[in-house]
Amino acid sequence: MPKIAISCYLDNKPKYLLQCRNWLMSMKWLTTPARADIVIHYNPALSTDYVSFFEWMGAKMIPTPGFGSERGNDIFCNKIQQLFSAKIKRYDYVILSDLDIVFLDCPTTLIDAERILGKAAFSPEVEINHLLSILAELDIPVPSTMAKSEFSNIPDIIPTHFNGGLYVIPGRYIDQFAGSWAKWANFWLTKPDILGDALFTSDEHAFGTALLETGLPYGRLPIGANFHTNIGVEKAKRFRPHKLTSLHYHSMINDYGFLATKGIDWIDKHIIAVNKRVKFALDVHLNGFAKVQQFLTPSKIERNDWKRPHLPEKKKHELS
Repeated sequence: MPKIAISCYLDNKPKYLLQCRNWLMSMKWLTTPARADIVIHYNPALSTDYVSFFEWMGAKMIPTPGFGSERGNDIFCNKIQQLFSAKIKRYDYVILSDLDIVFLDCPTTLIDAERILGKAAFSPEVEINHLLSILAELDIPVPSTMAKSEFSNIPDIIPTHFNGGLYVIPGRYIDQFAGSWAKWANFWLTKPDILGDALFTSDEHAFGTALLETGLPYGRLPIGANFHTNIGVEKAKRFRPHKLTSLHYHSMINDYGFLATKGIDWIDKHIIAVNKRVKFALDVHLNGFAKVQQFLTPSKIERNDWKRPHLPEKKKHELS
């Protein structure tokens, strides 16, 4: 039986703790820990009370400094640090997940024996011809066929441009891939003139560039494996009802940090179901942890904590 890790990076901020609550409890309900290790790479400044709680919940806790300077825009690439963990390299497969994801099916079903997997990017942040010219200047090989972003009717992204919420990586590729991903993260983080207010996607662009540079095999996850609940209602209505195996909710939350509904019945059924599961798991597991219980079950959240930092305006090459 292959050794699988489902891994995240937990920073030392209130919103990330609530996201980690949702993320971990969704997998506890699914009994995922019976099939995979839950690994939390965390900012070393995190309170020991939370470290103890997540360890008691069965997570393997690994103190991990953030990316680069650990400040400013570098925090957008903290997830890359997971691949430099000595312990993570022991696994046959690693699933890297953002914390603002909850699972409706066990994520271990996503592994692929040969390919690195991700879902198509939500939208292009750079006009495709401009991006291709940048990659050509960098001598990065690019496939002749482009791909469609999530809501496009025409090819508008490179085929390795995946959303950063969920990646599946065979362990044998980690050593080769990690260095390339970090290198290109440092490149894209210095390009606010290109990415503008989408600089927070530097990790995504670095991931796609690294896949092209290394030539490692890759494939696409279905939309339902990383479904964005933060999309507008009109866009959401374009989807026919289908199975959703995880929900990527960003800041679409209610006053208690659980997922907010959208007003679209078939999507809301998934949201309501996972909220019930997370709440049930919380009721079972929080007893005895008074120091974290009040925070992880707030009477009302502070919504300002969920806003993204201000980023530069988009430049002339960017999509409006």
